[in-house]
Amino acid sequence: MSYVKLKKRPGAGSVLDHLRLAYADGSVDRLPDADCGGRRKCGKCKVMIRGDISPVSDEEKALLTEDEISRGVRLACMAVPEGDFEVSIPSSSNNEIVSIKNGGDEIFVPLGEDENCAVAADIGTTSVAVYILSGTTGRIAGMTAIENPQRAYGADVLSRIQNIRDDPSLLGHMRDILFGGIAEALAGAGVTKERISSAVITANTIMEHIAAGLDPCGMAELPFRPESLFGTDLPTPLGGNTYFAPCFAAYVGGDIATGYCACVPPGEKRTVFFLDIGTNGEMALLHKGKLTVCAAAAGPAFEGAEIECGCVGKPGAIDRARMEPDGSIVFSTINDSPACGICGSGLISIGAALLDAELIDEAGNLENGDKYELTDGIYISQNDIRKLQLAKAAICAGIYTLLDKSGICPDDVDTVYLAGSFGARIDCRDACRIGLMPEKFEDKTVVAGNAAGLGAVNILKDEGFRRYVEDTVAGGEYLDLSSCPGFNDHFIMCMGF
Repeated sequence: MSYVKLKKRPGAGSVLDHLRLAYADGSVDRLPDADCGGRRKCGKCKVMIRGDISPVSDEEKALLTEDEISRGVRLACMAVPEGDFEVSIPSSSNNEIVSIKNGGDEIFVPLGEDENCAVAADIGTTSVAVYILSGTTGRIAGMTAIENPQRAYGADVLSRIQNIRDDPSLLGHMRDILFGGIAEALAGAGVTKERISSAVITANTIMEHIAAGLDPCGMAELPFRPESLFGTDLPTPLGGNTYFAPCFAAYVGGDIATGYCACVPPGEKRTVFFLDIGTNGEMALLHKGKLTVCAAAAGPAFEGAEIECGCVGKPGAIDRARMEPDGSIVFSTINDSPACGICGSGLISIGAALLDAELIDEAGNLENGDKYELTDGIYISQNDIRKLQLAKAAICAGIYTLLDKSGICPDDVDTVYLAGSFGARIDCRDACRIGLMPEKFEDKTVVAGNAAGLGAVNILKDEGFRRYVEDTVAGGEYLDLSSCPGFNDHFIMCMGF
């Protein structure tokens, strides 16, 4: 375990504040998770600290085990340096260069020594996917995926906005660390800024604002007013101008536009539902040629935040669970690594398994106490079940409200596209079992994977596709769920299992 020596800085408060400053000047190369944005709620910013540090407070003890405290584990948001100190930050396993798969075949194509390339970035709240295209052939040369370094300022976009409100200088800092992470990942694939001839960014509207250096704070409260809905070229550290995908509204972003268009061809006659699940459930419904979009606020539970043993989708995260014939519950982890926590797809799957085993009743009450232990130190609590109920009810209520708007029911939908990296990990049967999606969607669902990233790639390759995305956004209707009286009724109905 390696420690970094840091000095107490004037004006900086907690260890987390010191680490953020050290990350900005390159003294540390990563930051601890801070799902709540450093607001002393989530208990995830665990680090090892030695040196002149404030004593462990009662508030901190409530979020740490006795064993952790005895080993020197502290919460970076609560521990305060009283002099110089040393800190060790848990390493991340998410910054891996991976290659794109196409029909099961690797299609990594090394770039020529002097060959230019194009870059498409899908900036998610949790992770960033960057596609590299050959400037000569236009083919995908590879893809790199990294954890979004902004996660240290909150697992959800509202936490990040609140941090920017508290300290406006963080807008530029969040932009810098985002593009710094992208540049580092590209460098690992042999791509420097000088070799990038064109670039496209797709993301939710708030992420696009931060990437563009625009203040996102107007989207944190009514009337949810963005400074831009993009669909334009802007300068970025990627070099030259970068095209920012057009957004439908403050909470239905460019990632939905590019993802939807990657899945649904122009002139589609069928009734199609497009769904991307995260801290918001962003969705689009095409019926009789008319496109309607909306967003339901699910909260950060599906990002692994506010779940007691929650984590992002990294090696070791529990991502699947099932009931065995004897009534016991078994699970799998990402990469078959030793279990380290529960990611969003695991939360859904565990919920379904507990229902199958009749260990949760229809109201969401755990039958045997206030937690169910899956393995040593990793469990799902009654409070976690409540978070799951709120999150899945918001998504499903949004789906039914959108269907109501078009005067149809789940039976009338021909195909459901479940998009995003989180959607790719969800078991559709489990999602329907807990009521995240209507039961009738199970046999109609196509897992679309990172459709937003594919749409961004298509913009780079085809000017006609770019016009299709822009026309789709211009012709879509945004439905504000807060003004739909039926949404609350559906939400209450969808709370139970």
